[in-house]
Amino acid sequence: MRARREQLGLTPEQVHAQLRIPIRWLRAIEEDRFDAFEAAQYAKGFVRSYAQFLGLEAEPLVQAVAARVGPGSKPHLVAPGGEVPIRPVAPPSRLRRLVAWSAVAAVVGLLWLGYVGYRQLRAFYAAEPVPAPAMSPAPPVDRPEAAPTAQLPPAAMAGEPVVRVVLTAEDVSWLRVVADGRRVFEGFIRAGERREWEATASLQVVIGNAGGVRVHVNGRDLGLLGAPGEVVRRTFTPPPR
Repeated sequence: MRARREQLGLTPEQVHAQLRIPIRWLRAIEEDRFDAFEAAQYAKGFVRSYAQFLGLEAEPLVQAVAARVGPGSKPHLVAPGGEVPIRPVAPPSRLRRLVAWSAVAAVVGLLWLGYVGYRQLRAFYAAEPVPAPAMSPAPPVDRPEAAPTAQLPPAAMAGEPVVRVVLTAEDVSWLRVVADGRRVFEGFIRAGERREWEATASLQVVIGNAGGVRVHVNGRDLGLLGAPGEVVRRTFTPPPR
């Protein structure tokens, strides 16, 4: 797991910010110190979440951890002196446990979907270029008929060249994009995702896994800007007028 995290260019602090797993437990997982966990359930649950976040197959790792830590420690009870009456307690029904866990899973899933949707919508609306104000039409003037001209994009019609960057993920990677001095995206892009941004002055990108993201600038394919796990920083500017 540590090798995969380093390949993606991530720090334990960045993983903690995404998963909310304490850093001391992330380091314990990477160092095979499962005795640091209070119960086996914690170790297996954190390993499953961490593996899924890194894009690894989780179940073989969880089974390996279960074989290492066993069923978990049980509390030792010390009875006080004298007789203590014991009343049998009926265990909760299987149906009740199933309903409770289903409700918890549904709430967690809704919260996660809401969080992901919020981040994606925020990044989408922040990255949308502001349309140029409409110009009132000039009065008609009698001039000789000229040859028709090709339709130009709005930025070119306004006389402002733009730089357009398209990033296509071939593997999971962390990104930061700053357009004209304003951060428009910071987060993860997964395999198969495609993102696009424009800027009129400069567009800066930081790619945490340069070997997993293909870059196009103004329609030109620049390919992969580095090796897997390599952090690459690039600044692109519009073409000269």
